[in-house]
Amino acid sequence: MFTEDTFSKFKISTKEAVVGDLTVNNDLLKQYDFYHPFTRINYFKEVTKYGTRDALAIEQYIVNCLNDYYVKLVNNTNIEERNKMLDKYVHLYGMWRELYTYKNAQDLISMNNMYDMFLYELYIIGYVSS
Repeated sequence: MFTEDTFSKFKISTKEAVVGDLTVNNDLLKQYDFYHPFTRINYFKEVTKYGTRDALAIEQYIVNCLNDYYVKLVNNTNIEERNKMLDKYVHLYGMWRELYTYKNAQDLISMNNMYDMFLYELYIIGYVSS
């Protein structure tokens, strides 16, 4: 269907070193009428899915869990338990800020590790991803 010359190779790198190659179909890069796996804003293209991990879905799940946890925190009447929940929420929010920093720096390895840690932390407090 596609010839070899329709694919371009790009290097994926972190701040320290090259971590992999990405082969992209040039015909797909020219398209502007689909959303995944690229997000298009002002002609910039951002990879939002690589491998089997969908970063947008994970981030939406994290936001939903944090919102739910915050509602539980506010509605809790036991002051001692509320303080424990508040400490955990502050910790999770710090992780979210760290994840955002990695995302802005396009540090895929650290971002991937932070997703794993975040999902594990949410699992520990009772949130199970599907």
